[in-house]
Amino acid sequence: MALKLRYKKKGDGSAAFTAVRGDGSSTTAQIGEAGGFGPVHDLAHYVVENQVCIKKGFLGLLASGWSVEDFNWTVQSQSAEIPCLSPEELAALRQRLAALRDQWDALTPGETLELRIGL
Repeated sequence: MALKLRYKKKGDGSAAFTAVRGDGSSTTAQIGEAGGFGPVHDLAHYVVENQVCIKKGFLGLLASGWSVEDFNWTVQSQSAEIPCLSPEELAALRQRLAALRDQWDALTPGETLELRIGL
């Protein structure tokens, strides 16, 4: 399953996240202030789930048809296998997240950071 992820800096200072599935359907959510926790949190999902190949995490469930609004229930009822990471693997994840955060911070209002993940 492929998923296209769009993180948009909006003109009003907020941020939005859209996940577009391979069939063209999508789910969108407002994720808080552009300079706040929400965008970094969602980018962290991308880094970890992509690098560690977590198939049933947040993005995997979105790819399979779940909407962002479904996740209050999902968090309580689903679980993903959490791998054990070496210090080097953890450092690589942090480095990748920092690079994506730099890309995000460099965007101007109205621009979008687009990423792809194959699950």
